[in-house]
Amino acid sequence: MGHLAGMAGRFAKGAVIAVGLSCAAASAAYSCGMSAMNEGSVSKAVRTLQSDLMVAALQCGEHDAYNSFMKTYDPHLTGHNKRLKQHFVDSHGGGYKVALNTYLTSIANEGALRMALTGNRFCTRSHVVHETLAQSPTDNRLQMVAVAYAASAVPFLAEELDNRTTEQGCTAYKVAFESDLKDLVAE
Repeated sequence: MGHLAGMAGRFAKGAVIAVGLSCAAASAAYSCGMSAMNEGSVSKAVRTLQSDLMVAALQCGEHDAYNSFMKTYDPHLTGHNKRLKQHFVDSHGGGYKVALNTYLTSIANEGALRMALTGNRFCTRSHVVHETLAQSPTDNRLQMVAVAYAASAVPFLAEELDNRTTEQGCTAYKVAFESDLKDLVAE
């Protein structure tokens, strides 16, 4: 149960993270952090966000917002799904289909678990994410929101982000990201 409580706490900590991304997206610190991420990591974050927004559509009544998100971001989501598939092909060779399907099932289950553990916070957060993404529907916005969202909600993606930004010397990104987390918690 410790893993579940930790996941719920981490998710709750970043309850409304996406709000501040409009100001931070243009900063050099965020540019460094995003450039440190490989395409596979960013695509994992995008797919995690998409999966959680699907859970929110079903559990929080966010159907219209989710449908709008899917329609607006379809070309970007398609590109990220192709890059995610390629990441798994590169990592797992001929066994990529099983690994990819296992991964997709895992993130869907974790999203449902986050919803079960945090309830209204999950719904509030998804609503804010939808509003943030609607402000400026670009792939850059999608990537920024997805990476911030996934890093605050999914421990293994947070670790991957930390490792990549540290390797690239992007400590300013980590400082800016942590500052946004602290400033944007809505409790």
